Formats: sequence, structure tokens, C-alpha cells
Amino acid sequence: MDLKKIPLILIGIIFISSCKKDAHTPAPIAAKFDQLTLSRSHRDTAADVYVAGLYYSLTGKTVAVYWRNGVIHRLTDSTTNVVGEAIAVYGNDVYVSGSVTNADNSNTAVYWRNGVMHTLQHNALAANGQGIAISENGHDIYIAGSVISGNHYKAVYWKNGVVHTLPGGSTVMTANGITLNGHDVYTAGLGITSLGGEYAIYWKNNTPFILGDTTSFSLANAIAVTDNKVYVAGETLLNGGGIGTYWKNGVKTTLVDPSMPDDGSVATGIVVAGHDTYISTSSGLHGSYWVDHTPTHLFDAQTGSVANAIALFGCDVYTGGTAFTLADSSIPIASYWVNHTLVRLPTPIGGTGLKGSGGLSIAVTAHNNCYR
Repeated sequence: MDLKKIPLILIGIIFISSCKKDAHTPAPIAAKFDQLTLSRSHRDTAADVYVAGLYYSLTGKTVAVYWRNGVIHRLTDSTTNVVGEAIAVYGNDVYVSGSVTNADNSNTAVYWRNGVMHTLQHNALAANGQGIAISENGHDIYIAGSVISGNHYKAVYWKNGVVHTLPGGSTVMTANGITLNGHDVYTAGLGITSLGGEYAIYWKNNTPFILGDTTSFSLANAIAVTDNKVYVAGETLLNGGGIGTYWKNGVKTTLVDPSMPDDGSVATGIVVAGHDTYISTSSGLHGSYWVDHTPTHLFDAQTGSVANAIALFGCDVYTGGTAFTLADSSIPIASYWVNHTLVRLPTPIGGTGLKGSGGLSIAVTAHNNCYR
């Protein structure tokens, strides 16, 4: 399992509502944990931090999980590979989208509401659930993804379990991120031409907007919309290598960090607040977040990182991802960062030499004492 996971998912859109009880909230996992200290920053005690991802089980299979304030909640058993891709929160309800690997190695797109799994796609050879968004009233669930039908890989989104195919001229298309703006649905993803060109694309409802050169390479991982401006995070080519990139209303900006080795990077998440744009990026085991054109590194001489998603709460920046001890980079630990402070998440011990976990998405809400 590649914990860099490209293309990557968009963080969930978060809305707050009144407290309500739900009998289906999953219980924390009972497991043996490694000796990693969960030391939450004093700055985030007013926030509830949710991270979705996976851990390696005793069978060697990946188990879909999410963490709330460092407490791990298991969404599946360990009989097959399952991944929690994206997370969103509405009041006391926790939504996670993901995919289940079937016996024939195809995938089925699914989502969980408070630990109860719902299947999204039956009539395709394979399906993957990527980004997730919840409508402002909490009634509608939108999940971006892709399905295989015949020889075509189709970009889709599901609204309350009903699939909507996104238009495009390529036989291979995927939707990686999704967000809502009023009644409009925005999705972002990737198209591949018959000649092998890969290009970033986003859709407003059913209208496609191509961002990249269809004869070269680009991709879109995440999307945000504010004040009728569309922001997309992804990757393009620069000097023959990949470079983290974002587009604002179709205008491209590359995120070049002169202090980093020239080994490629990708932008994985994006949020906007006021006049500032916040972007998570990864380059090998060097994760960062950017405020406009200024990076903050989430690694040091002892610890590597992969930054997969980004969120804001108050004046703090939250980045979700995976941390590695560079002395043994084969052991990933799901983590998040409050600004530049690392918080490692408790990780069950794997078997047969495997150990570790990965954080793929993050959501942050105001602390809710009614949560069960």
C-alpha cells in the first residue's frame, strides 16, 4: 500500500449543528499500541480533530479507521484490504468514504456513517470512493470517485448513493476531490487521452474545465470554492519533473521550494481563508504546508513526513498525513500537525514484520461535549 497515494483525496467539508445522540457511533478499538506518546498541543484543546486512514492488521490486511482526538475507531475487520479515504463531520455524525478490495482484486466504493457501511456501486467492475462533502443542511452526502465500465474508467460522484457520471472526452477519467458551493457541485480529477497525455480537470456540475495541457502531464487532487473563485490543487511538470501546483480560476501557480531537493512534489489539499490560500504538499518523505507562496516544513533530520490533507480551525493550520522515523522509514505512523507541531496517532501493532498506519484525510470542528 502506497501511503503517498497519488491521486489523493480532498478533505471533507465541515458543518456544525446541534447535538444529537446516535446509537451507531463505533466504539474505540481494543488493541496493543506501540510506545508512542500522544501529546496533543495545548492550542487544539478547543478543537475536535478527525483523521481518516488505515492501519496494518495482524493478518497483514489494511483496516479502514478514523481517529477522533487520538482515539482510534475501526470501521472494518481484517479479512480484506479496506481504506478510509476521506472524512467529513456534521454535528455528531462522522462520515468516511473509502473502498473495499474484493476477492478478484477489484474495488467497491463505500462510505460509513457512524461506523455503519453503505455500498455505493454494484454495477461496475470496480469503483473507488475518494473525496466527500456534506450539504449545509446535512441531508445530502456527496462522494467523488471513479468506476470501471467496459474498457472505460469514468469519473463520477454519488449523491446519497445515486451515481452521476461526469462528462469528458477521454476513456480514462477519475474524480479525486469534491466540494459544494450553494447548489453547485464541484469535482476535480484527472483525464488521460488516447495518446497517453494526462491532464488536470474540474467540473462545475456537469460542465468540464480542462486545466492542464492534454499532451503533457498534470492532475488535480483537491478543490475549494469561495467568493465564486475556484481553487484546485494538484501537480504539473516543471523541468521534466513533477511540481506541486494550484490553479485559481484556471491561472496556474507552481510551488517551488528552493530549499528542497529537485525530486518532484505534489499538492494534495487546499483550503482558502480570507485572502490566504493554504496548501498541503509532499515531496518524497518531505511534507509541507504553504500559506500562499511560503512553505512550512513538517519534517526534520529525524522525522520524514507525507502531507495528504489540510484544514483550518481558528488561527491554526492542521495537516493530516503520515510520519516516518528516518532511521526506519518502512514504519509509517498516521499523524497530524498543528501548525508545525507533530502529533502521532496511536497505532496497533501489525504482524509478520508489518507495522504501521497512514493518515489520508483530516477534518476539524469545534469541541463537541455531546459526542458519544
